[in-house]
Amino acid sequence: MHGSIDSVLPATYFKGVPDDSAVAPELRQQQPSSTSPITIVIIEDHELVADGFRIILNSIPELTVLGVANTCVDGFVAVDRYRPDVLLLDHWLPDGLGAEQIPALLELCGSMKILLVTADDSDAVVVDALSAGAVGVVVKGKRAPALIAAIEAAARGDAVVTPDVLNQIVRAGAAPPRRERFSRD
Repeated sequence: MHGSIDSVLPATYFKGVPDDSAVAPELRQQQPSSTSPITIVIIEDHELVADGFRIILNSIPELTVLGVANTCVDGFVAVDRYRPDVLLLDHWLPDGLGAEQIPALLELCGSMKILLVTADDSDAVVVDALSAGAVGVVVKGKRAPALIAAIEAAARGDAVVTPDVLNQIVRAGAAPPRRERFSRD
């Protein structure tokens, strides 16, 4: 399944995965939201990481993962199919760099907000992603509540700039992403 068009999976594919009982209680919310959930597509080549993101995010009533893709090519298919509010985009993918895909992804779905999710938080990656149109960068070493807060901020139209990322922007001499408000986690 990895690397094929079949890897663009709707969230219902994961029926056999344990329910949110595997998710820490502080991440589960008991009251359903009266507003529409924030819709999400994940492009992540490590299936275990993608599954973890999906399980955690789907345990939050205000968030809905619509699909998961493992490559850039399959990610474009998923974005075109689902038109999510927020895209979680890995940087290092088997068929390209996530940051390099951002302009074309935004051209495909201009209303979507992109968060680059990466283990590589080098200045170049952060600046490239923000310059390309991502609303923020989330380092994979963060805990789940930081990812959830980043998704909610991105969906509101806020730029997601943590102090670490802001320091990298300043060191690189780049302007922060142009958004009305900044959200810190």
